[in-house]
Amino acid sequence: MQVTSTTSTTSRPFSARVAPPKSEVDSFVSSGAIEPEFNLAKFLNKTQQVPEQPPAPPTHPRPMTADEKADFGSWFPKLDVETSQVTAEATRTYNCISWTTGNTKSWDWPPYMYSQLDPREAFVQYYTDRGFRPISAEEAASVGKDKELVAYWEDPNGPTHGSVSGPTHLDRWESKCGQAARITHERDELESEVYGKIMGYDKPLDLK
Repeated sequence: MQVTSTTSTTSRPFSARVAPPKSEVDSFVSSGAIEPEFNLAKFLNKTQQVPEQPPAPPTHPRPMTADEKADFGSWFPKLDVETSQVTAEATRTYNCISWTTGNTKSWDWPPYMYSQLDPREAFVQYYTDRGFRPISAEEAASVGKDKELVAYWEDPNGPTHGSVSGPTHLDRWESKCGQAARITHERDELESEVYGKIMGYDKPLDLK
């Protein structure tokens, strides 16, 4: 299941004006606002509200906005939106599964990529091909926060999500939530009707 944010991420674009209507020029002349010898370049320079500089990109991690808290709180009732942080902005470029392997270039969904396999086997193959192996919940519990660990999620209909923890994930778990933002959370805080619950774990093959 893919989560789609209801928060608007599109601001009204600045539209540069090419030339004013003749009636508007005439009104400026009659009012004395401009001279009859109308200088279009000067007019445009005075009337265009061009930003002095583009806004600075957001820095990460950052706290959730009020809209994000409302969205994520409605999707994941167990999530503490006051402590959860945004580690990357919303995008359709990659999803939760690709992020668990550090990939931000593609939207990966193993059941489509390995269509000859059943969904769970497709996930096993996906992670195997990327240097991971499945482990038990008991073994996962022994993996320290200084080691990378991937959690595999299911609801009654099958696979839904992947989350990851490790030394580069702010000492918590981290998830890219569908098309929405990438966030931090405690291991089970995303348990919900959206993602179901954790049903398995994978760790890198070279992790002892």
